[in-house]
Amino acid sequence: MKKPLSVYFAAALTLSGLTHAISAHAQPLIFDTQVKVVTANLWHDLSAKAHYYEAGVAEFKHLDADIIFTQEADGASARLANDLGMYLWQGSYAASSMGILSKFPIKQVIDTDATGSHIGAVLDINGRDVVVWSNHWNYKQYVSYDARGGNGTTWAARKHCQAVSGSNELDALNDSSQRPIQAASLVQSLKPYIEQGIPVIAGGDTNEPSGLDWTAATANMFDHKGTVYDFKSHRIVRAGGLTDSYRKLYPNPVTHPGVSWPFRQEDSWTKGSTYIKECGRALDDRDRIDFIYYSQQVEGISLQSAAFVGPRFNTYFSGPDGQDPHHNWQDPYVGRLVNSETQEPEYGIYDFPSDHLWYQTSFIIKTPSDKSTSVSLDNNAKFDNVLLSVAGTDLQVTFTLNNSQYMGTDIDYSVNVSTKSAAPSDQSGGSVSITSNQYNQQISLIIPKRFLTSQFENNDIQLRLFHNNGASPRVDAVHDLSWPEINAMIDLGATTNTNIRASKAVYGVNESIVANFSNAPGNAKDWIGIYYKGNPSDGSVYSIDWQYIDGQTSGKRTFTGLKAGEYLLRLFENNGYKLLAQTSFVVE
Repeated sequence: MKKPLSVYFAAALTLSGLTHAISAHAQPLIFDTQVKVVTANLWHDLSAKAHYYEAGVAEFKHLDADIIFTQEADGASARLANDLGMYLWQGSYAASSMGILSKFPIKQVIDTDATGSHIGAVLDINGRDVVVWSNHWNYKQYVSYDARGGNGTTWAARKHCQAVSGSNELDALNDSSQRPIQAASLVQSLKPYIEQGIPVIAGGDTNEPSGLDWTAATANMFDHKGTVYDFKSHRIVRAGGLTDSYRKLYPNPVTHPGVSWPFRQEDSWTKGSTYIKECGRALDDRDRIDFIYYSQQVEGISLQSAAFVGPRFNTYFSGPDGQDPHHNWQDPYVGRLVNSETQEPEYGIYDFPSDHLWYQTSFIIKTPSDKSTSVSLDNNAKFDNVLLSVAGTDLQVTFTLNNSQYMGTDIDYSVNVSTKSAAPSDQSGGSVSITSNQYNQQISLIIPKRFLTSQFENNDIQLRLFHNNGASPRVDAVHDLSWPEINAMIDLGATTNTNIRASKAVYGVNESIVANFSNAPGNAKDWIGIYYKGNPSDGSVYSIDWQYIDGQTSGKRTFTGLKAGEYLLRLFENNGYKLLAQTSFVVE
């Protein structure tokens, strides 16, 4: 939630010659194109826990979104685009927090403005221009705390837990947050497109709830303290012609509050000693602060569905006032651990890789064609001419960095060698500094054999073009190195001959899972576990099911069938978590 934007910009930057002179549509709109959109706060670039990046990839693959808006993305957006096979715009090199990932070609891009709060793009969605916008508004002066009896600047409780309830007072506090300015900038940027009949979809983490949620009907819920307030930033967005997608489908905030942060009690910021002293307890700071807006009035765009991604917001956060059991909340949920039959989320407390729930909408957009013909812009630096060779006992990698016009000449870049799921700044496999006179020139680095041996067949290896924007990391480009091409250069040997395979790549729902194994060590308590794909193997997350193999070196074990999803079979040594082998399978 509250990660500050690392860089604010002195002026707006518009790239690729973008103007507002884009025709709405010159051909008849005869096709119905479904477009699924997800907005996702990645909570410190999916690195808050060791398994969160892989869990995030698995979640996105399950959601199969056409457009993804990311916030707190930092070093994750380029890696996600690579792993999901999507086009990417993450702003110029001086931006970090936001990203737009798209299956549809990117025709034009819009960089952030002086507030540093958004980036945009024009997509070719089956022959029709559609404008999309990823937003991350300022977290400071978090006014919903003031309205509860806290202080949105100091994060402490107010004296006697006295809430600020007057609209004028709350507006003044909100003005100091910069969010209303960011909202006005958003509206100003999007208004010309809407006036031309171009569909607009804008989403992100607004760090501010909506007045459509803080109504008279909810005045005594979530520690609203009787306050009814139309939060200024969202008031500006709605007045600017954009429609709140969730409230369009679910207008009742009592039955469908749509809370997106926090959904774990431990992530609340109202547990400190001042709240205990002044309020007598922690406050209930659950709010809907992740939104997708759209241009409802534009011809040929209709909203089909909306749902939150992750666990129910009250599963791991019990309202401090004790009133949760008295509410009949009916918010819809989707996700890889949502039961396809009951529609109930079945996430463990740390299965979902963010401190925000994500939010998904589905639209039908009328288009002139059933396919896109534009060649997507690639306004990102990229690796090219990657070659592997031997340097003594180590691996030498040579490459060039192309599209260097999108790199800053005064930025301290490096190319780091990492595993795919490691944190953005990881360079455990080596690193080389890059200067501007090396752009488009051949560059070499050495990857030690000991690093490759330690990761062999357990973790994929990746080259990352990396730099820091203040305190925020950014990965500008990635290139994966495959184990076959590495092993063709250096004989890494076999760290283990142990093998495990599922009897089928794809099982039906509730069909028995058969695990075949060979060359196990033969310990009395070697064991096989089934995990959700994306969950770690270090014991920090429990397996779904498991069995000992009773000292056998080869054989098979049969497991009870599973619900739809992506899974891993893992073979571990002697009652511990030393991973000997793993394989994946799918249930559908």
